[in-house]
Amino acid sequence: MREVLEMMSILREWAEPVAPSLLAVAQGQGATRCVPVLAELAYLGDGEIVRAPLTAVMDTARNTEIARQFTTAFSEVPADRRRALMELMAEAPLRSLLDFLDALGSSPASAPVAQDLLKMIELSGRGVEVRAYRGHRARVYPERIPDIAPDGT
Repeated sequence: MREVLEMMSILREWAEPVAPSLLAVAQGQGATRCVPVLAELAYLGDGEIVRAPLTAVMDTARNTEIARQFTTAFSEVPADRRRALMELMAEAPLRSLLDFLDALGSSPASAPVAQDLLKMIELSGRGVEVRAYRGHRARVYPERIPDIAPDGT
């Protein structure tokens, strides 16, 4: 992780575009290698750099095994870095977010991460948007009864 962060620092000094480079790494390396770096960058406040590669990682975690690998890598990151990364996950494009939640929710090993992400989504104000799809995506909010809430959602 230190080498990646040092390389990104050098790229910034040279005014090279960092996000496309990190996106290419995320698409080619998978969750286990990218999660610690993305979490560190999220913690450092580099959300603009993290968004595209994080979405790429979330898009690759569409099956139970990759979701489990993501969960393992995510659990090894310090709590403050996990929270920073989860805040950015909650802001991901809706389709990527829903697919990612489905993958996480499909395994008992990764379901707690899905529940934590759902809490972050609620805190971010996107809960109504995500719940609007609960009829189409039953696994996203499995514990909710399909009734109409006081706010009409």
